[in-house]
Amino acid sequence: MANNFTIPLQSQIQSYMIERHSDWPVQFCEWYANRFWDHYQSCGWKLSKNLDMKDWKAAVRNNWDDLKWPATDKLIEIKKNMPNKPVNSVEVMFENFKKGIIDKQGMADSYKRLRADGVLNFSREEVEQLVSWAGNNKEYGRYLAVKLYFKKRIDNDNPGSNDMAGKETAGNVPAGS
Repeated sequence: MANNFTIPLQSQIQSYMIERHSDWPVQFCEWYANRFWDHYQSCGWKLSKNLDMKDWKAAVRNNWDDLKWPATDKLIEIKKNMPNKPVNSVEVMFENFKKGIIDKQGMADSYKRLRADGVLNFSREEVEQLVSWAGNNKEYGRYLAVKLYFKKRIDNDNPGSNDMAGKETAGNVPAGS
């Protein structure tokens, strides 16, 4: 069986760790995700016994969720220096979207977290449009739903920006992007 593994972006790993560990500071998730990426990048994305990696998320869950020294010390250090403000991972995802550093897979992966946070609220017409664009592809539908949510936020933050010719707006998220 062919291995269709694609090396993840560091931002994907960061988003995944932030989603999995909302109780961890964002700075720590970013630091730990970068360690994960650097480790596997240095060994050609191979596992023990020189096996090819098939699922980086499984590697995070199985090998990187249990903090070990010095990572535990790093977490304690970061937590001591952090304000007692809860991390809003929705805002982190939105900022990554605006910066263009979250890709289709990262957005699809964010769907469950945004649903759980209750922010994905669409009109009946929007839901029908998403279904027609995605067809039977649930992963693509999740990506489109997150993209629509973020584009609506941008449109709401910039009233009047919909008047720009050719600009994508929440109302016309293209199915092919």
